This record gives sequence, structure tokens and C-alpha cells, in this order.
Amino acid sequence: MKVRNLLAALSLMLVGVQALNAQKMLVKLTDKQYAEYDVSQVELVTFVDGYVDLGLPSGTLWATCNVGASSPEDFGEHFAWGETQPKQRYAWDTYFDTEDGKTFNKYNNDGGLTELQSEDDAATANFGEGWRIPSKAQIEELANSSYTTTVWTTQNGVNGLRVTGKNGNSIFLPAAGFCNGIGVTSGGSMGFYCTSSLNTNNSNTAEIMHFISSGFNNLFSGRQFGFSIRPVVYQKAPKLVTEIVLNNTSLSMSIDDTQMLTATVLPENATYKTLLWDSNNRAVATVSKDGFVTAIKKGTATITCIATDGSGKKAACQVNVLDKTFKACPDNNHPHVIDLGLEWSNWACCNIGASSPLEYGNYYAWGETAPKSVYTRDTYAYYDHNTYSYTIVGNDPGPWYVGVDGTEYDAAVVNWGNNGWQMPSTSLQRELVEKCSREWTQLNGVNGILVTGPNGGQIFLPAAGYRDGSDLIDAEEEGYYWSGSYGDENYTECGSYLEFDSSNWRYDDGDRYKGFTIRAVQLK
Repeated sequence: MKVRNLLAALSLMLVGVQALNAQKMLVKLTDKQYAEYDVSQVELVTFVDGYVDLGLPSGTLWATCNVGASSPEDFGEHFAWGETQPKQRYAWDTYFDTEDGKTFNKYNNDGGLTELQSEDDAATANFGEGWRIPSKAQIEELANSSYTTTVWTTQNGVNGLRVTGKNGNSIFLPAAGFCNGIGVTSGGSMGFYCTSSLNTNNSNTAEIMHFISSGFNNLFSGRQFGFSIRPVVYQKAPKLVTEIVLNNTSLSMSIDDTQMLTATVLPENATYKTLLWDSNNRAVATVSKDGFVTAIKKGTATITCIATDGSGKKAACQVNVLDKTFKACPDNNHPHVIDLGLEWSNWACCNIGASSPLEYGNYYAWGETAPKSVYTRDTYAYYDHNTYSYTIVGNDPGPWYVGVDGTEYDAAVVNWGNNGWQMPSTSLQRELVEKCSREWTQLNGVNGILVTGPNGGQIFLPAAGYRDGSDLIDAEEEGYYWSGSYGDENYTECGSYLEFDSSNWRYDDGDRYKGFTIRAVQLK
């Protein structure tokens, strides 16, 4: 700290008593202008010296020399990543964050930290608060040819890289090599400089700024090695995170399910957007460094997303893991025949028109075999507008209330070909309800019922709602599945269907023109 900085500090001390009751702080700048700040905005005043303004867009200021150096050409000290003091030998058995070279205590990609905190930052420890090891983004900005030019040169007999900003200011980075074990390797021919970032694909390594005579290279290197550090400080205070918004604040998952949580960091121009993900119950659900959640066993867990810029902002998602898994299909070649242990039929794994068990599929009016955009009496194929009556199709209802199942009016027969598929009759839907158990659940974000047969076989029926006119109604709340049978109460106007919600399931009659989903069967 130079004399002018001491005088400035003393000036602040002299007005300290007055400042205790102040609400505003005026700072007189060298151009004689004043900058005004609310006292509540100011957490720390740090006097820094020995930096160069390269005119970078971020406002980052680069130190004139390395940590431990007395001049720009001096190599300075070498530091293992995350350690704040140099040492004699650089190896895993001397490294602070591991006991065996394999298990990392604090910084790792398994729910640990991936950005250096201030207590483990050698720049902060040796240069003082306000200084820090540059982030990967700051390194990339320094190496960006849009902002700087580089030239390999010799300064006072030392090889290194001169980096010059568009404003004409420059810094000299000596080719200080690195330490592996005892002594310096590649000194004079290469430079290896720490960033504050761990390699998020491999906890053994960290992001390193590397250069040779031809210029900068990005690489990963073992964090136990000794590297140079060129500190940075911000000309402007970092823009802190004010809010983190998750795409989901609650999830219901089955064992072995995976879900992706995404986080939006506000404001968009926050300086540091790096986030730390963690689970408070990793035995139930884990989360990756990118927000990828995996369900492990039945129970609840809270997934938390935390800003690492010191703002303290966080967001959470509650995860409920169910004890049942749905793995009915051996491959993605749907539909599959699912044996539920019923006497009269096997059931399809997915709805007609769906490409997976979780998709809604198509909607059909009763007796029609193709989906459409509008479902009304006027668009229904079997409504006579002259007599205002419905046409009988398929098998004559008669006393047994048979219908379209297995006929040319059966959407399963027409769409799934000659493979034995047909719409279920009312009696087959009743067998499903009476012989199987049901559980309202959510699989990969889709609500529906998990149906388990007497033999343990399972199918999932998504709560696809129904279509009336051009509207989709009750999706994610209820399911409506046509049978091929006419309605019991009014067979001329109604078809029979299976209906369910989060509380129960039942069979009922409904207007034939409405668009319901269809789950096909094969007779045994």
C-alpha cells in the first residue's frame, strides 16, 4: 500500500464518527466528479495497487506480478490448486483436500464445491481481500483475440508472454513452469497458471491457463501440482445473483427415474453464475453438477441449488420417490403385450397413437378410427343431422350391449393391423378394475395411474383428459378410455368408457362424439 492510499485511509478514519449516522457516501473521483452510494450498498472498501487495466469488457484488472513475486519477471511462488501457501514437495500425499489421492473432502463433482472459496484462494490470502484467482471466464477473456494481443518475448532475461489490451496497456506473464514433486519443470518454456475452477468432468484435475511460445492453450491438469497465480481484482463490484428460478419446485419420481432440473439465474448480467447443486438425502435422490436428479429409493429429499458468488441466494425442489418402478417394456418397439395375470385379456403397454407408455396418444370419437381437430355432433361420422339421431355401427347392441370392438369401426384394429389388437369391451375393463390395484402417481412428469395385475405385471395409464370441440379438458387430472361397447343406459347416444382421477376409477357412459384415448387389448 503506497503513501497516497494510507492518506486516503486516514481520511476515511477521520470522518468515521460522522459516517456512523450517514445514509449516503460521496466518493470524489480524480475527474472532480462525485459518485454517490447508499451506505447499505457498501460492504467493504479495499485499497488495491499494482494492477493493470487492459480495457477488458468485464472490467477485470490484472495484477502486475505473480503471487510471491517482487517484479513482473519474477516467477513468484507455486501453489497447488486450492492451497494458500507454497511448499517443498507437490504430491497427492501432501495435498490438503484429500487423504488418499482418490477421495476429495471439499472440492469434487459428487455434490461438492467446484469453484474455489475465498478461504482457499491464494490470491486473497496473500494480496488481501478484493483480490482473487481468476475464473475460467476471466482467463478466456484475457486470451480472446477480440480484446487482447499476445507476443512471446523476453523481458529482463526472462521468457514469457506479453498480453496487450486494446487500450495499449499490457502485462507480462513469465513462463514459470510448474512443480511436480520437488523443483520446477519447464521453467522458461511454458507457463501454467491457476484458475478458480475445478474440471467438472474429473475431480482429479483443475482448469489451468497454459501458454507456450505460440500463445495460450486451455488444459486440465492435476490439482496437486504447483502452478503460478496471477491475481485479478474487479474495477466494478461484481453483480450479485438476486434470484434463482427452477423449472420445477416439486417432483414425484419412481426408483431409477431421472429428471433434469434447470435453473435460471437472475439478473442475466450477474457476474458469477456458477451454481452448486446438492441433495440433503443422497440415499433417496442424488443430483449431478448440472442438475440431473436420480431417484435411488423410496422417501423424500430436498434438492438445493446455491449461488457461489457470496449472495446467499438459493432455490429448492422437493423430491418424492415412490417405491414402485415401471419397467414393463423390454425395448422401445411399442406396443408390447403386457400380461397382468387376468383371465380374459392381455393389455397394450401404450395408448393408440403413442410412441411410449407415458404419451397420451391420439383421441378418437367412439366408433371412429382416425383423430381429428374438432369433436362435436356436427363432426361425428355417425350422427344423422336430418333425423337428429345416432347411427348404429359395429355389432347390433341387442341385449348384450356389444359394439365396435373387433370390427372395422375399431381404432385398434384399423391402426394396429392384424396383430390381434382390439378395443376392450366393458367386461374386460371391469375385469381390469376388479382384479387389479391402482396407484395415482407421476412418472417423468406425467400424471396417471400405475395399474398392477394379480401377477405383478404393470401398465401405466396417463391422465390424458378428453377432447370436446377443439378443447383438451382435464389433462393431467383425469383419464377417459373408450371401451368398444355401447353404453349401458343409453346405447344409441353413448359409449362405455373407463374413467379415473387421483381418488378412484370406474366405468361409465359418455357421448359418442367426444374424443377419448384408447388402450387396446389382445384376447387370451
